[in-house]
Amino acid sequence: MRQQSLRQEYEEFVLQRIEEYKEQLSRTELLAVADEAVRELEVSAEEQLVLTEVLVLEHVDRLIIRRLRLPTFRRWRERHLELRESQQNHEQWDLDPGTP
Repeated sequence: MRQQSLRQEYEEFVLQRIEEYKEQLSRTELLAVADEAVRELEVSAEEQLVLTEVLVLEHVDRLIIRRLRLPTFRRWRERHLELRESQQNHEQWDLDPGTP
């Protein structure tokens, strides 16, 4: 697999987990995460006067990634490639090596 396609697959994996997490939260809980994101952005950007909605949304996603303890791309790729390799191992599935 090409590096780019693995990166895209990882990003889709992360986005799916984030969306699943958000769907489990009540509106109040999700707004609390957004408030936390705004507070962290205000601290990290002391002199920045404007916080855009995009920055807040991205930071909310980063907070959720931390809460879900999602793996980094490198760690995910290692596990993912091992899983794919084991899925292609005919012996694991009790198949003849000539089976497609």
